[in-house]
Amino acid sequence: MALLDCCKTMNSCGAKSLNPEVLTALLNAGLIDTATADIMRRQQDDNAARAWAETLVNEASQAGLSAQQQRLLDLISSTEGRPTAAQLNAFWTGENGLLWQALEGAITQVATERAAFAAVTAGGIDTFALVNQQVIQWTEHYYVNGIDPGSVGSLNATSRQQFAEAFVRWQQGDVPFSQAEGLDGLIQLLTPTFGPVRAELIASTEVTRVFTQATLLAEANNPYTVAYRFQTSADERVCPICSPLNQQTTPKSSSGFGDFGWPPLHPRCRCSISIETEQTLRHG
Repeated sequence: MALLDCCKTMNSCGAKSLNPEVLTALLNAGLIDTATADIMRRQQDDNAARAWAETLVNEASQAGLSAQQQRLLDLISSTEGRPTAAQLNAFWTGENGLLWQALEGAITQVATERAAFAAVTAGGIDTFALVNQQVIQWTEHYYVNGIDPGSVGSLNATSRQQFAEAFVRWQQGDVPFSQAEGLDGLIQLLTPTFGPVRAELIASTEVTRVFTQATLLAEANNPYTVAYRFQTSADERVCPICSPLNQQTTPKSSSGFGDFGWPPLHPRCRCSISIETEQTLRHG
């Protein structure tokens, strides 16, 4: 059996990975290069792949948020604690581009690696370059041009609102610790917005989004895939939003699971979708 036919046969049965022998054969036949083979190996274990991806996006998110906080503090210092509405508007106008600069490398790397893995395991060895291009286009459109959850516009809207609330509290002297004075007090109030907890939330949520979209794009032209199954993560089994959807299926032509759409369904959602073929649906 030809290697390409082998991969397609695996996918017709709902296969989600490539065994080492097939991967080595694909490499030796020149159907994938060494870099792609390394990606396949890294992506074989979903838990390991997610941990790697979350670490990458977490670090980028923390760097981006920290830099944004410092720019805000610089503005406040330069205006002696009294920035005008016009100055704040000008500040936030430029923040979408700056935050995307911080996030772009990590999110694009996660997206392209997951797309390559999803395409090859879908039997699309001959089209994975196209899928890779499509997922990059989706990433740029969603995160840069959109206002949906997770986009830089949405993230900055949240930051702007939370900063405004913290700034008012700081001006009124409502600081958590009385010994915190000046900008130190404001920094404490800003920690929930620009600190590590929010960076981790962004990372876990956006990795789920990227993984889901990579799968959808890779499977779009795969004739064997007819549906998707909702898979809750270990920490989502008691989630009131995700738990009722666990193991439910939806047709490939749908726009998601009922009124909920595709994972992530809420911040820090780590749920996923798996592919279903006619064969797996019959025996599922």
